[in-house]
Amino acid sequence: MSKNFSKHFWSSIGFLMLIILAIASSSSDVSYDSPNTSTSKKSYRIQYRVSGTADSADITISVPGGGTEQREVVIPCTSPTYTFKKMEHAYISAQNNGEFGSVTVEIIVDGITKKKATSSGAYKIATVSWFVGMED
Repeated sequence: MSKNFSKHFWSSIGFLMLIILAIASSSSDVSYDSPNTSTSKKSYRIQYRVSGTADSADITISVPGGGTEQREVVIPCTSPTYTFKKMEHAYISAQNNGEFGSVTVEIIVDGITKKKATSSGAYKIATVSWFVGMED
């Protein structure tokens, strides 16, 4: 009986292991995310816009990954679309290059203006920034 018990014991252990593995592999396809996770955005399409009555401006913008770019632009100007992740820093600053006029800067998220600022006068600066995904 000892031999028979040992045989059944190890067969039962093997069978239980197969059941556990089958359950574990089938449950790996199940998502346990909260309901809000599926609707939250993982990335944001962002553009920068410079407008106003000034002829040109020197701009500084942040780009995905934490870098910045600087250049002179003719007003009006809209940047290419950048893809930012949540909590990255979107930023634009524009300095009027002339003796007169205004400069307006905007952060546009998925086609909608999220942040906007205007400066008026010679060499004045307009700046806006946003931690991507944060409410105002």
